[in-house]
Amino acid sequence: MGRASRWLVILPALWFALTPQSAKADPQPGLNAVGYTINQIPPLRSDSAYPQCGIETENNINRNFEGEPFTGCGTDWFMLHYTGFITIPDNTSVKFMVAADDGGTINIDGHEFGTWNLKGCRWSQQVTLPLSGGTYPLDGWFYEWTGGTCYMLACQTIVTGK
Repeated sequence: MGRASRWLVILPALWFALTPQSAKADPQPGLNAVGYTINQIPPLRSDSAYPQCGIETENNINRNFEGEPFTGCGTDWFMLHYTGFITIPDNTSVKFMVAADDGGTINIDGHEFGTWNLKGCRWSQQVTLPLSGGTYPLDGWFYEWTGGTCYMLACQTIVTGK
């Protein structure tokens, strides 16, 4: 290989090394759910206070854990932390409710609803959040003491105009 042809190999490598490259990561579908074994009621909403018992990717928040236990967490004395995003359609108003047995809250873009106390599987007060169309962070916490168990998020979308 001659000197001139060596530059044909070196020039593209130098160009890629010196030119800023942008990386684009596509959003991943689903919600990340991390389970913790708890030892107090109500538990602290913390990702570091309790030992981890499982991780799953969920397509929604709507589950009875007695019929489908969370990976490695059993059916009592556990807490889950859901993180991800929710997309609100343009020209809509959305009403939300959360049900939990025992405690369960949802925070969407800084607006929290639900309760963090012992109770049966009951729906929270309905809330309408002041969100316009777009994608917003979702942060959900749920804990189960003993007995029945559920964690569900319901929404009603109302078209408000064009």
